[in-house]
Amino acid sequence: MASLSVEQQDALDRLRAELQQGDVIHVDAFAVVGAPEATLLDDTGDAEGLARYRLTAVERRLESGLWAVISRTCDLRRDIDLEPFVQVSPILGLTEEWSSPGFVDT
Repeated sequence: MASLSVEQQDALDRLRAELQQGDVIHVDAFAVVGAPEATLLDDTGDAEGLARYRLTAVERRLESGLWAVISRTCDLRRDIDLEPFVQVSPILGLTEEWSSPGFVDT
């Protein structure tokens, strides 16, 4: 993980202290990192097999820019060394296909 300045670490600590599960946040851009042909672990449970795959990163933008925090609030309060990530889920606008029979219009 990249080193943070004291100011960046303080800002991150304040944000983590305020976030709760279910909060909505705005993120301008995000990176997708992965290797589509790789599995998380091979059959033996050994992650060393991942070394043979080349990882790629692609910057993406979400039209709404809105994300729901799905990490549990207690995990957001843990030390960053124990829980270094915040789990989020994109908030997407609905399209015409969602107004088909079986879905309730409001």
